[in-house]
Amino acid sequence: LWNGVLWDRRSPTPIHQFDQFTDYCGGGFHPAGNEVILNSEVWDLRKFKLLRSVPSLDQTVIKFNGSGDVIYAILRRNLEDVTSSINTRRVRHPLFPAFRTIDAVTYADIATVQIDRGVLDLAVEPNDSLLGVVAMDDPDEMFSSARIFEVGRKRPTDDDSDPEDGGDTEDDDDDDDDSDVDVLLGTDLGLGDTDSEDDPSNSSGDDDGGDDEDEDMDSGDENDDDDEEGDFDVGGDLLDFIGAGEGDESDMIESFSSGEEEGWLM
Repeated sequence: LWNGVLWDRRSPTPIHQFDQFTDYCGGGFHPAGNEVILNSEVWDLRKFKLLRSVPSLDQTVIKFNGSGDVIYAILRRNLEDVTSSINTRRVRHPLFPAFRTIDAVTYADIATVQIDRGVLDLAVEPNDSLLGVVAMDDPDEMFSSARIFEVGRKRPTDDDSDPEDGGDTEDDDDDDDDSDVDVLLGTDLGLGDTDSEDDPSNSSGDDDGGDDEDEDMDSGDENDDDDEEGDFDVGGDLLDFIGAGEGDESDMIESFSSGEEEGWLM
């Protein structure tokens, strides 16, 4: 395909010449194999009939992605003259600082990505994950740079990149954390008194004294009940048991002392 004329490498004569509606006759074959795109017109290769006209493709250079379902279009320029990239007519075109994506099946516009610089060239990765764009940064010095775009990832908006909004969000998170800590501390403090009353190990000396008094009172009440019933023999048996216990303790002390003295004599 050259300048609107379809050629076969095996034949010295052209196969078909398409009608030209504009001076821009650039284009390319559709990956599906049945269509050819010339500037903004889509032609059928089987019957050489005009299928549709796509205004979004006017004066553009097109490239297909790896799967053949997306068209990337940039503004056409003269490759032999570098200064033609910044001429007045080209700068006024909407696609001078941008590139466009188009559905290769329905030919509907998908999006127009603004670069804010003059786009010179575009390259597509076969895996359809990255997109390279060469743009002119300084038209006076003819300085250009390349940018890499990740396909399918949204660009951050001004609201998302505002540092003040980010700071407010962090402050709100800190306030929420502090409130959660306060609630937890308040709950622990409220439960602490109950635990101290229930746990004998956390009770103070006063609590022990109170428990002893309660036990004495309980024992006194029991003794009173025993006195009323007239069980005096039980008290005597308890005294005998206590006396026997003291005698055993004295024997143990004497045995320990005798052992210590023998150790010193040795």
